[in-house]
Amino acid sequence: MCSNRPGLALKTPPAKWSEARRVWPEPFSAVALSIPETIRTCLVEARKCLHATAYTACVAMSGRGVEEMCRHFGTKRQTLFEGLKELHERGVIDARLYEWGDELRKHRNLAAHAAGANFNLIDAKDLYDFATAICEYVFVLTAKFEAFKKRQSAREQQA
Repeated sequence: MCSNRPGLALKTPPAKWSEARRVWPEPFSAVALSIPETIRTCLVEARKCLHATAYTACVAMSGRGVEEMCRHFGTKRQTLFEGLKELHERGVIDARLYEWGDELRKHRNLAAHAAGANFNLIDAKDLYDFATAICEYVFVLTAKFEAFKKRQSAREQQA
């Protein structure tokens, strides 16, 4: 019975509870440590800009993070456009990630130059998320998948 409302019975919650997690305000997500430091620094700064409502700066730093990724892989070409194309040709990124990177590149150019472009929260967050997803795919998920395949191969050889 509820002491404040006579006659109202409260159901007791189930004995098992899920782990508590913060949903508001949205928690910061860590940028994976397996992403090289120069790239990670750009993504962390982009996230700081996003949370400080500096949306144009967020877009510029997100693009810079992907540009650093191109440099990390030693692309021979100088521009982000050409670097992304080379990473796609070499199979480092697939067609979808190339498309995401190209959209990010276009908007990064608008953010970096006096073109009169202004960005809102939704677009800046999407572009930041695209940059993060590309880097996580290349540096985190690819390594995780390779480790998984190696474990599977070792198990098959033991059997």
